[in-house]
Amino acid sequence: MDLTELKPCEICKGKITPVFYVFELDTLLLDQQAANQFLGLNHFFQGHTALADIFTPTREIANSLGKEKMLICQKCMMHKLSDFYSVFQFAKSENENPS
Repeated sequence: MDLTELKPCEICKGKITPVFYVFELDTLLLDQQAANQFLGLNHFFQGHTALADIFTPTREIANSLGKEKMLICQKCMMHKLSDFYSVFQFAKSENENPS
């Protein structure tokens, strides 16, 4: 992260502590025609995703509508966003240790 990107916490407007969190939110719009083409080819090739991927005319199935970047201090993350943090930690542990 570049020094010029540092700014106060988005929630409390306080200074960023030595440990902080960066959230990058990218809003996407699904290109339904491209998705349907891929899914149709995937069905045609009986679930062979690699073949469908090769024959799909476009690889982009979603377009970005904009990006936002938020810095959150550790105090706000633990106290005000604790539910979100616990969900994030749960998802992370599930991805690392699939059952």
